[in-house]
Amino acid sequence: MDARTSIPSLFSLRSGSTAIPLPPPPPPLMSSVASSSGGPKGSLFGGPSRFVDWMRWLPFAALGDYSFFFRAIFWFIWCKFSSVLRLNASSSAFSTSTYMRDPSAATPGTYPRGQCGLQNLGNTCFMNSALQCLSNVVDLTQYFLSGRYEDDINEDNPLGMHGQLARSYGELIQQMWSGSHRSVLPRKLKTIIGQFAPRFSGYQQQDSQELLAFLLDGLHEDLNKVKKKPYVEEKEADGRPDKEVALESWSDYRTRNDSVIVDLFHGQLKSTLVCPQCAKVSIKFDPFCFLSLPLPQRDKEMSVDVTFVPRNSEKKWTKYKVCVPKKGPVNNVLTGFAMIANVDVENLVIVEMDCIGRISKFPRGGDMCRNPAMNSDEYFVYELDKVPKEDEPVTVVATQYFRTEDDDHKRVVGRPIIFRTKKEALTRARVSEELWKRVRDVFTSDSGDSEKDGEWMRKDDEEDEQDDDSGVEENDRQDDVMMAADDNDNGNMDSEREQTSSDEPPSRFHLAVSNSREGPWEKFPLDDQPFEPKPQSFYGASPTIEGPVVYVSLYWHPMAAKNLWCKEWETNVELDSSMNSMANPSPKRQVTIDDCFDLFTKEEQLGEEDSWYCPKCKDFRRATKKLDLWQLPEVLIIHLKRFQYSRWYRDKIETVVDFPVRGLDLREKVLNEAHAADLYDLTAISHHMGGLGGGHYTASALNNGRWVDFNDSQTSTIDVSGDTLASREAYVLLYRRRSNKQVIVRGIEPNIEMECDEEEE
Repeated sequence: MDARTSIPSLFSLRSGSTAIPLPPPPPPLMSSVASSSGGPKGSLFGGPSRFVDWMRWLPFAALGDYSFFFRAIFWFIWCKFSSVLRLNASSSAFSTSTYMRDPSAATPGTYPRGQCGLQNLGNTCFMNSALQCLSNVVDLTQYFLSGRYEDDINEDNPLGMHGQLARSYGELIQQMWSGSHRSVLPRKLKTIIGQFAPRFSGYQQQDSQELLAFLLDGLHEDLNKVKKKPYVEEKEADGRPDKEVALESWSDYRTRNDSVIVDLFHGQLKSTLVCPQCAKVSIKFDPFCFLSLPLPQRDKEMSVDVTFVPRNSEKKWTKYKVCVPKKGPVNNVLTGFAMIANVDVENLVIVEMDCIGRISKFPRGGDMCRNPAMNSDEYFVYELDKVPKEDEPVTVVATQYFRTEDDDHKRVVGRPIIFRTKKEALTRARVSEELWKRVRDVFTSDSGDSEKDGEWMRKDDEEDEQDDDSGVEENDRQDDVMMAADDNDNGNMDSEREQTSSDEPPSRFHLAVSNSREGPWEKFPLDDQPFEPKPQSFYGASPTIEGPVVYVSLYWHPMAAKNLWCKEWETNVELDSSMNSMANPSPKRQVTIDDCFDLFTKEEQLGEEDSWYCPKCKDFRRATKKLDLWQLPEVLIIHLKRFQYSRWYRDKIETVVDFPVRGLDLREKVLNEAHAADLYDLTAISHHMGGLGGGHYTASALNNGRWVDFNDSQTSTIDVSGDTLASREAYVLLYRRRSNKQVIVRGIEPNIEMECDEEEE
């Protein structure tokens, strides 16, 4: 029995006792999937007429009052199922390409060649932007259109993708430059990229520069002519001329890497590292494909006051003004100050201090920098002495106090003193001597006259003999210790005067010591015995100071405070010239691409997490690093670093960077004197508009002598007026060497006409 004739009897319905046979079903579903030409025609189910046939066949009438409800459900399922199958059928019905989006537009020359949009597969605008930029690099596109890439595919390269990426990209370029399509669907290329880079496999928004970097690296490995890479030993410069070292390094690199990507996109940088300890200089020449340029953040910068306390007590304290990003770590303050003051950052400790002189925080290098407009705390930077590890260095943090006449209360005065010394030097006499040297020139008006000191000291002794020794209350343990220290000092004052010089009188202040900022406090041991530092507790440990820390409370003698203390001590702090230069800033000007190159080649000091291993010191050092341009490629890719990430925040820099469309001149930026003096012309831009939470990528490119805007599947010509395309959305710039107007890929002869902008500046 025929299956179609048996269906009515199998699915007949009964109304009472009468069977209601169903009408014969319509023809099989797939009979109208494709036309005789091989392409899909209309709906998969034959359009509205087929839907009517199915509606007549299904027994909706027998459902009575529920007929309308089930008809609506069937209509919804019909539309969804039809659209899914239509997409699958269209992808398999034509075998010419898996990228074709509009098969009806099959006449070559219908659309401008290369002016072809890319369908968005779901948050793939970043990929479309990168592909459009690369598609309009005429030298690379000519290479793929010629078919030569098939001969260069290296399927055995373990670092490559077995030629899949190169073939898929080549097929896409053939479709985009055929002139037959308004837009194509890059699904196959997206799938292959996702197989080898899982971060691009889903449909989350990604970065166009990261995708472009992966694509160029993957194409290079797929097209690398070197089948077996030889081992090349990395060599140091060792005082040889830069030209010789650079040529040797580039030759070694090319013995392992030989592809069209290297020919077009790879250049060479000179990297110089200098050890701050032994002055060891390391020079290397490294290849690059992208130049990631930092952006000046003039609209997101702030000036921070920093008071510098030198380790040499004979030098005066100095206040500086440092310009740092508003959203950045404290390391920016420390490194920025070190550059201005020309001091070694490894010996610096930065602290936050409140307005009355108490240390509020020892900030870690990665902590967020405070905004002076929202926080009254000050930054103090202390320079510490270098103490060898075998001498067991200890850091002393001393806070100064005055006590009231009744000894019931104390108040902080001046600013803390921080210095580093040996463990064996933690005696009362030597700590007192060191503190007196550091406070004398800043906080006192002392003339060094011992006879004058003796007068007020003897006067104080007489007053002490007349006063009752009433002690202090038990609720202040620290003051109890100080009272005991006072009694001890007064009882031994004569002998101390005989044993100490007039420059270091111990009776000017009394000391209490502790292993923690929170106490408990105790007297120093006898003069010939050092205080024993203990393992640091939570409150005693400092995140920015290595080794043990000892906390000292310095209590000024009441008569010393009255006769020696300088109430206007802040006038003893000098002001650096930076305080005046930043107080009256010059009017802001527009940021240019030259400013970004200047920042890129500026000398900087490495962070703690990026320390360099010095082969001479045999240890990791925060070396100074400088990058210089040595050899530029035929196609220069400039990545403007608009996105900033850290553990605490994410931000996008919206600064407008002015860059030329024609005639980018980098001759003054290139260190190699023998480098060609060619100019560069802009050929493509990847734009990012919006913020970090979303945003959208587009591209602008020079296509057949006209600037075209590529917004996913939409393309339109744009007018370049004023010789600029600068905007806050410009993210990745592709420049092409002006002298290179012909295809420079070796062994390739043009077999298809590709226009380019021949206009010279």
